[in-house]
Amino acid sequence: FRSLFGAGEAPSDGPARMEINTAPCVRLVTYLVYKLNEVSFRNMNDARLQDKKWGMAERFVPLVQSLTVKLSRMYGDINQIISTPLPFPYSNLCKALLFLYFLSFPFFIEQELGVWANVSEFSFLSMALLGVDCIATELENPFGDDVNDLNMCDKIAALEQEIMTFLKLSGDESCQNNLVWQDLPPGIADDCVPPVTSYLALRSQVSSRGKSHDIIY
Repeated sequence: FRSLFGAGEAPSDGPARMEINTAPCVRLVTYLVYKLNEVSFRNMNDARLQDKKWGMAERFVPLVQSLTVKLSRMYGDINQIISTPLPFPYSNLCKALLFLYFLSFPFFIEQELGVWANVSEFSFLSMALLGVDCIATELENPFGDDVNDLNMCDKIAALEQEIMTFLKLSGDESCQNNLVWQDLPPGIADDCVPPVTSYLALRSQVSSRGKSHDIIY
């Protein structure tokens, strides 16, 4: 052990003093899941939330916690899709096989079959195979800012609209008053198709510019 790692002393050629950053650093989604669970447990016994007629808050805390666990798993799956590209040898092999297949077309030409069988059919077949290869390359990572990528802002905006609709149907005016619509920054709004102009935010965070530790306004 000492021959591999030494006697635990600092190397002679290294710096005499090293600075180590001890600030915690976690992924944003992990932090958001932690804050959601913290808020649900902290407000479970809040007197201001116990005067509702449709149930007890304790019954909904396990449901919220299970949803946050599912959210973490889904984020892990999405991150795996993004960080796992199509293997380069596989992509090269597909293109090489397509090239050899197209190169062998002239050897299958028979003059008595006519122009349609010798030219048109092979042309449509080539276009179909090249199109499938191009689509497979584009679908390798469906998340991004390209035109054919999934529009995440549109899905988030639809979820926020559904949340506000459920709150109106349930008659929870207190929760509605704690949420406010804010204008989406122009740089993000311009890239949204269909257009998204606003997003949902906590009134306590908007009024305090993100400095308040309270969720309920």
